[in-house]
Amino acid sequence: MKKYFNFALLSAIALTGTIGFTACSSSDDSVAENSKVADNPTYDPVKGTVTSQFVLNIASDTKSTGRRSGATTVQAGGANFRGIDNTLLFAFKTDGKGFVDATAAGAAAASRYDLGTVAAANSLDNSTTTPNSHRILELAMPTGTDAMLFYGKAIKTSTAEDNEVGKVTYSVSGSTATAFHFDLNTRVGGNTTRYEHTAQVLAAIMTKIVNVSGSYTVNTTTYPSWTGPATLTSTWKDLNEETQGRSLSPLEEILYKAFYTLTHYGANELRGGSSNAIHTTVKDLYSVTIKVANATPTSPYEELAKHLAQQINTQIKNYFTDGETEAVIGFKGVDVIKTAMGASWADDWNDVLTAELENFPVTTFNLPEGAAQLTYTGSTNTFSHKHPGTSLLDKSTSTQPGAYMLPAELMYRCNSGVRTSNKEKTSSTGYPNGVANWDDNSKWDSDWTGTSVTSATRATAMTQNVNYGVAMLKSTVQIKEGVTALEDNRAALNTGEANKSFAPANIDFAWTGVIIGGQPASADWQFLPTSTSFDKLVYDDHIAGAAAGTAVPKTAGSASAPNYTILFDNYTSAAAQNKVRVALQFVNKGEDFWGRDNLIRKGQTFYLVAELDPTTEAIANWDTYYQVPPLDASGVSTKTTRVFVQDYMTTANFKLTADATNHTSSLQDAYVTIPDLRSSQLSFGLSVDLDWRPGLTFDADLGGN
Repeated sequence: MKKYFNFALLSAIALTGTIGFTACSSSDDSVAENSKVADNPTYDPVKGTVTSQFVLNIASDTKSTGRRSGATTVQAGGANFRGIDNTLLFAFKTDGKGFVDATAAGAAAASRYDLGTVAAANSLDNSTTTPNSHRILELAMPTGTDAMLFYGKAIKTSTAEDNEVGKVTYSVSGSTATAFHFDLNTRVGGNTTRYEHTAQVLAAIMTKIVNVSGSYTVNTTTYPSWTGPATLTSTWKDLNEETQGRSLSPLEEILYKAFYTLTHYGANELRGGSSNAIHTTVKDLYSVTIKVANATPTSPYEELAKHLAQQINTQIKNYFTDGETEAVIGFKGVDVIKTAMGASWADDWNDVLTAELENFPVTTFNLPEGAAQLTYTGSTNTFSHKHPGTSLLDKSTSTQPGAYMLPAELMYRCNSGVRTSNKEKTSSTGYPNGVANWDDNSKWDSDWTGTSVTSATRATAMTQNVNYGVAMLKSTVQIKEGVTALEDNRAALNTGEANKSFAPANIDFAWTGVIIGGQPASADWQFLPTSTSFDKLVYDDHIAGAAAGTAVPKTAGSASAPNYTILFDNYTSAAAQNKVRVALQFVNKGEDFWGRDNLIRKGQTFYLVAELDPTTEAIANWDTYYQVPPLDASGVSTKTTRVFVQDYMTTANFKLTADATNHTSSLQDAYVTIPDLRSSQLSFGLSVDLDWRPGLTFDADLGGN
C-alpha cells in the first residue's frame, strides 16, 4: 500500500545501453576495466564510463477525480500530471553501501547529469491496465557507480502564479550534495521598504484624524446666561472629564466615547491595520461624527463638540472619497493624500502607490491582511503599524513581513542504490513497468544481479523509486457535527449584554487562506531542514484553487472543498518533534459578531488557530520499500513521526466548535479586530482531526493563538 500523494512516486530509474552524455571518472577506473572493453562496445576505457539508457518510471493516475484546480496543481488524486524539469542526476561510488550517506554527499559525485525536462505535462500514465510510465534517456555511467541522487521539479506553465503553484529557489551548483539547498521564497520579495512606507502613510492618516482640535466663540445672543470663557477650545484627545475638569455635555460624551474606543486596545488585541480594516474603522467613525456635526446644540459645550466633529470630518474627507449616496467609500489617490498632509508628508513616502495603499498589504506585498496591525501611542497621540507585527500563530512572538513565505513547489528526490545487468535491454520490456512491479523483486528478470556498474554492465536501474521531496497538507473546514448554535463574545466585552447566537445556517464565512507555522527557510540535500530554526510561516491564499476562497458549509458536519498546500518536511533532531500551529483566514460575509477582543465586522478578515501535535500518535503504515529520510547508518529510514513528512500527505479537518452549556464557541476566539465605533490571550477555538494517509488521527481545538 502506498501512502503518499497519489502521484506519490516518481518511480524507477533504469539505465540500459547505447550512446550518451560524457561523464567524468578517474584514470584508475579506466585502467582497471581496460581488459574488459571487448565485453561491452559501449564501454569507454579512457573515461571509464559505460553508456546506458536512463529510464524514468512515474507513478501516476490520470483518471479524472472531479476535484477542483487546487488538487490538480499539487497532483492530488493523480490529477493533472505536470511533468518534470530542472532534473539533476548524480552518480556516486559508495564502496558497496548502496545509498548516499552524509560522508559520500560531502564529497564530489562521480558524475553530474543536467537533464532538463525528462517528462512533459500529461505525458505519463501509471494505470493498472496499460501503464505508460517510462521516459528513456541515454547517459554515460562511471564504472564503480553503486548509488545515485535524483532531483527534479514539477513544470510551471508560463502563466502559473507563484502564490498558486509555489516557489522554491533551486541551489544545486557543483557535485557536492551537502552544499545543495532548496529555499522557500518570501511573499513580500524585495518590496519590504515600500511595504513599510505604505504602512506609515496609512498610520499617518489615522494620526491626522485623531489630532484635530476645535474652537467655538460663544454667541451671547444665543446663550445670554453664559458666564464661562468667551471662546472654548479643545483637542479631540482632551475632550474628557479629567482634562476638562467638568462633566461632559451629551454631544461631547459621544465624541469622547468614539476617541476612547478608537485608541484603547484589549490586553492582547491585534487591531487590524490593513487598508480594509482602516477604511471600515473610519467609515464607522464618520457615521458617529456626522451626527454630532449635524446636531442642534443646546449649550456652548455642545457647540464646541459640533465644531470639533466638523474638523474630524474635514480630515476624513481629505483622505477618503464620497459616493453620490454614501460617504467614505474608499481612499483618495496618493497625490491627493500627499497634498492634504502638507509638511507631514515624508519624502521617503514618494514610492507609495495608490493601488497598494488601497489594498494593503495584499496588492504587491502578497501578505495576509492580519499581518498589518495598527497600534496607538497615547503619549504622542499617534498611530503606527507594528513592525515587526505580532505573529498570527503565537501572540508571544513577533513576525517580520519577510517571514511569510510562498508555499513550496512540487519537487522530487531519490537516494538509491542500483541494479545492474550484463544483458542489453533493447526496449521498455526489459524491466518492470509501473511502481508496484518495480518494487517487486519477483518482477525483475534473473539477469539483474549486479549492485554496481562495471565495464560489462549493459543496463542499470535505481532500486528505489523517485518520490516527492516535499510534504503536503490537505485541509478542510466545517462546523462541527452536532453543533446547533455558535455564540459570539458580546457578553464578555460589553457589560450587561448577552452573547448573540448564530445557527449554522446563518454562518456566512468564506475561507480565504491558511497560514502554516513552524516551517524551515531551507531544505538540505535530503529535503530535511537545514537548521533548527522553524520560524517561517507559509501563507497559502489560493484555497481550493481559487483566490476568492471557498465557502464554509452552513450545515454542521459538512466539510468544505479541500485545499492542498505544499510544504517542507519539518523533521528536527531534537528529542521531540515540533507541534505546528495553523491559522485559517476567513472573511465574514454575514452579520457582525464579537470576537476575542473586539468586533468582527461584515466584510472583515479574521483568523482562527489550531495546533497539530505529532507526539500523541505514531505513523502506523510506513512504506516497507521506500526509505524516507532521515536514514540510519544502514540506509534505513528512522521512521520518525512528525507533522509534515516528505512524500506524505497530512490531512487536517478543521472544525468550528461550540459548547452550549458553557456558552462558548470558536467565534469567541476570532481575532484581528476593529473597534465598534458605532456603539460608542489567544486560545484554541477550532477543532481538528489530523491524520496521515494512512496513519494518525488527532483532535485539537481551533480558535485564537
